[in-house]
Parts: sequence; structure tokens; C-alpha cells
Amino acid sequence: MGSVVVGIFADHDGLSKLTGALKSSGLDIERLRVITPETPANDLIQSGAQFVSGDAEAATIGTQGGIITGLGGTGVPGLTENIPRVGAFHEPSTAELLSELDIPDTRVEDFTRALSEGRSIAGYNASGKVDQVKSIFSGAGAFPVDVF
Repeated sequence: MGSVVVGIFADHDGLSKLTGALKSSGLDIERLRVITPETPANDLIQSGAQFVSGDAEAATIGTQGGIITGLGGTGVPGLTENIPRVGAFHEPSTAELLSELDIPDTRVEDFTRALSEGRSIAGYNASGKVDQVKSIFSGAGAFPVDVF
């Protein structure tokens, strides 16, 4: 039996319940990874969970802005926050994202369909606490809940 609990959530409310329940149970919220077809709400982003959004813009060279130019203006590396960052050259495919949750190839189509229908997929590496995490996922409204 695996240790990654995976569930499909219909909406923001279920994900919000999930993050709250994981935190209140004393579980590490940073172990939660959510694949969502759109940008999540701020409360979810600030929860500490890791989100991957199908709506996220591809990252390019950029910064948090600058006084003179969009590349950081008069920023000094190591002294200011306006340091250019290079984004990923390869955006992961849905199949790659699902494989990171240990979802087997035979089930990828089911989870891809859920994303295309506007639902979100959450996965949590529950090593040693699988039953507890499965219960939390179900209580938050995930359906189905699987362990891979």
C-alpha cells in the first residue's frame, strides 16, 4: 500500500476545509500539493500548501518591479529585493504533475478529466498516517479518495 492520499475536490470550499483540518490536526500543511485548473483564492495560497495552477502564467525573466526598468532598475544583487529570476524552461504536463502524486498511468485519464471539468486534485504524502489523512480528505468533501 502506498502513502500518498489523493482526492478530487469540487470547489474552493472543500480545499479550504481540507487545509484547515490538516492544520488543526497538527499535520504539516507544506506536504499538501494541489493541482487546480484555475488560480486559487488568496486564503488557499496563504495556507502554506503547494499549488500548481493550469491558469498560471508562464514565468519569464522578471522581478517585483523596478524604479527605472522592468528588469529591476537600480537594484543591487544582495542588497535589494529586485533581483531578476529565471522561470522554468519547461512547464510540466498534467501527466507529469499527476505522476508526482504517485497516480498510476492507468488512472491518469480519470484525474485529467476531473481537471478539465473544473475540479481540483489534492495529494498529501501521509507516510504513517494514511488512515487519518484519508479521513480528513473525506470529511472535507473529497470524492473519490485514493491511496497510491
